[in-house]
Amino acid sequence: MPVVKLSEFLRREIKPFLYGVFLSRIMESSLNGQKYFYAYTSFKSSKYVFRDDFDIKDYVKNEFVDELNHFSGYYNWRIHSVSETSGELRFYILNDLNISKTQFYKLLYQSLIQQDWVNASVINEQEKAFIRGFMESRGSVDTSRKLIAQDYF
Repeated sequence: MPVVKLSEFLRREIKPFLYGVFLSRIMESSLNGQKYFYAYTSFKSSKYVFRDDFDIKDYVKNEFVDELNHFSGYYNWRIHSVSETSGELRFYILNDLNISKTQFYKLLYQSLIQQDWVNASVINEQEKAFIRGFMESRGSVDTSRKLIAQDYF
């Protein structure tokens, strides 16, 4: 599985959407003796949408991965699992620096607060992208009210 190395990731421009995704949901994993950080988004079908009207598998394979890759600035999102009723996608980063999750979070946060768009007096497109990454990757739309509910641990 081709992935981004942490050392390269921290040197490149990080899109606001990807800051949001990782700062809301950094996970760790080991695979074949290598350590990874990853962010993920998972979802399930709504009881208000008929499966015949919306094919999750088709959407994930043909559109959702491309959309996440576009907003992230990397073509690194991978389908972890998908079924008729749910799906999970992950963005892996190879931990070639061998640092802890806490250290990675701190480096990411320090990088974020140095961005010019963070302290703008009016909400801008970068801030909107950050909020989308932070909220949409772990939230769900409440169909009875006009809001997104976030799952936060």
